[in-house]
Amino acid sequence: MVMPYAQIIDVASIGPFKITAWGLMVVLGFFLALWAIYSEAIRKKMNGEIVIDLLTWIFIGGIIGGRIGWLITEAHGISFADALKIWNGGMVWYGGFLGGLLAAYLYMGIKKIHFGKYFDLIAVGLPLGQAIGRIGCHLIGDHIGKQTMLPWGINLPSAGGITHPVSLYESLALLGIFFFIRDMSRHGKKRFDGWLFCIYLLLYGIARFLIDFLKVDAAYLGLTIAQYVSLALIAASLITIYFKTKK
Repeated sequence: MVMPYAQIIDVASIGPFKITAWGLMVVLGFFLALWAIYSEAIRKKMNGEIVIDLLTWIFIGGIIGGRIGWLITEAHGISFADALKIWNGGMVWYGGFLGGLLAAYLYMGIKKIHFGKYFDLIAVGLPLGQAIGRIGCHLIGDHIGKQTMLPWGINLPSAGGITHPVSLYESLALLGIFFFIRDMSRHGKKRFDGWLFCIYLLLYGIARFLIDFLKVDAAYLGLTIAQYVSLALIAASLITIYFKTKK
């Protein structure tokens, strides 16, 4: 039996602004990630105010970076007014990741904060926030998977048939990463500051690289842009782990 698919877009309207299912899930994901990270910070007796300020910077940087990445790689012929309507969706994860990372570096550099320790904190909640955000992508049909005959396929009208629910695949993978890293943070051995963040980059890079084979995104030399970024994240994490543990 094919899973029914409902393209839920408008949740509510406030004047000219529309609250979409995607936007609602992104905001929910942010607050759940904030809760997970703040709770871990309190457990480790770290500064909770710094965590809230840092995540606010990351959220703003991620939104801006994700939107700019989408405008550069996927939006064609869009007007300036439409480019500003981020509540209608239109983000790419690698743009959001780079934007959030840059914002984090700027904030921690200004405040003279230890990078590794706080990036480990971020790694505890980031995959949870991403997982919830991907549910929003699923609700608006933002990512189209390849056609399939599997019983959990979704009937996506814009794809012209039954497709892989790739956003839900990614959401499930991210939830698994969240529980794994949270357990490592609480019970595992920390090898160096930044260890958990490297594990997050490695696991998410692998998951995203594999899931993208089920998408219909544009490919360059057989791989999508997200897959090339994923390979870079995998390589960066492995290189960092190697040299840090060797040292």
